[in-house]
Amino acid sequence: MVNLSATLGLVFSFCIVFLLVIIMLYPYKLVDYNYDKFKIITPVVKAGSEVIFESEFYKNTDLGAMVERQLINSNIYYYSAVPANNPTGYNKRLITLVIPEYVEPGIYYVKSTIRYKVNFLREVVYVKDTEEFEVIK
Repeated sequence: MVNLSATLGLVFSFCIVFLLVIIMLYPYKLVDYNYDKFKIITPVVKAGSEVIFESEFYKNTDLGAMVERQLINSNIYYYSAVPANNPTGYNKRLITLVIPEYVEPGIYYVKSTIRYKVNFLREVVYVKDTEEFEVIK
């Protein structure tokens, strides 16, 4: 005869494992970007001033995100992470980023890493680059 408590324990364990697999593997589609790269509005930027780029997307969730940015050429300059909570639906934003005065002249792009914490075990990450732009002294 089968032990009822062992059977219930096995069924409960299976349910927990099944739910964890769904939480970890569900294919979340939180944001649809309209372009492969963010469009640069200011193609030539003086060191110490702001580069402006455009982000156009459709947001499918009300979750907030953390955005980390890097200024990249042969060197990488890191910026502090900032929170972003755009409204659900269509969004078109102009984003400004100050180019430090100590940055050497050259061709650069900005890499943005956007992180959404969707549940206690899972984070969905989008990585988007800008078009290239020139920094002058």
